[in-house]
Amino acid sequence: MQIIGCQRPDGIKKEDFVRLRMIPSRQWENLSSKRIFFGHQSVGVNIIEGIKELSGLLIDGLKLNIKETTNLEDFQGPVFAHKRIGRNLDPYSKCDEFRSLMESGLGQVVDIAFFKFCYVDITSSTDIDKLISYYESTMSYLKEKYPNVKFIHFTVPLTVNYLENGWKSRIKRILRGEKGEVDNNIARNIFNKELIKRMGSMENIFDLAKYEAMFMNGKMNIFHKRGIGYYFLISSYTDDGGHLNILGRRYIARKFLEFLVSLDSSQGN
Repeated sequence: MQIIGCQRPDGIKKEDFVRLRMIPSRQWENLSSKRIFFGHQSVGVNIIEGIKELSGLLIDGLKLNIKETTNLEDFQGPVFAHKRIGRNLDPYSKCDEFRSLMESGLGQVVDIAFFKFCYVDITSSTDIDKLISYYESTMSYLKEKYPNVKFIHFTVPLTVNYLENGWKSRIKRILRGEKGEVDNNIARNIFNKELIKRMGSMENIFDLAKYEAMFMNGKMNIFHKRGIGYYFLISSYTDDGGHLNILGRRYIARKFLEFLVSLDSSQGN
C-alpha cells in the first residue's frame, strides 16, 4: 500500500506504518507461529478488525491465522483464536468462562491467552476491590496451573467525556441518560490503576485505556475532577462514544501488535 503525504484519510500517520515495518520480520514470524486465545466482547471485535486490517495491508512476515474458535483441533497449529465470552454487565461471568475454557483444554495447548472486560462492566456502582480480587484469584490460579502459558492482562476500555464537546452535545447526552457516564469512567480509571498495582508482579499488562486516551502526538486526554486527572476515550477514536472506529481500532491494534512482539514468548510467564 502506498502512503502519500503524512497522514491517510483514515487518520493513521505514515510514521505509524513505518514503526510497524521497522520491526524485524523474524519477530512477526515468531508471533505468527504462536497459538493465541483472546476472550472479549464488542471492543475486542474492534481490536481484531484493526489487527486484520494492519496485518493484511502492511506487515511483511505477519501471517496471523485469525479465527473465531475454541475448537481444540484448531490449535494443532499456529492460530490467533478469539471468541466472545461471558455477558456484558457481568464481569464475573467473563472470569468464569475464561477459566472454564482454559480448563476445557485450551490451557494445555495455547502459548498466549488473555481476555478483557468491557467498559459497561465497570460503573460507579461496581465494587472494584471485590472484582479485582476475583480477577486476581482467577488469573493466579490459571498461572499456577498452566505455567507454560503467557497470560496477558488488559486495562478496561473507556468512554468519551460527555462534557468535552460543547453545551449542545452535553444536553443531548444528558437526554440520552449519559449524565452519569463521567462518574462511570472515573470508576474505570480507579479500577485500572488498582489492576496495574495489584497485577504488576505478573507483568504483561496491556494498558488499553492509556492508549485510548493517547493522541497520536503522545499527549493524553485527561479530565480533571476535584484536582485529580482521569483518562477518557478520545472522541475521534469512536463514533458512538465507546466502540472503536477505523481510526481508533487501527491505532489500538498497532499498539497491541507492538506489545505482542515485545513479549519473549519463549520464556513462559
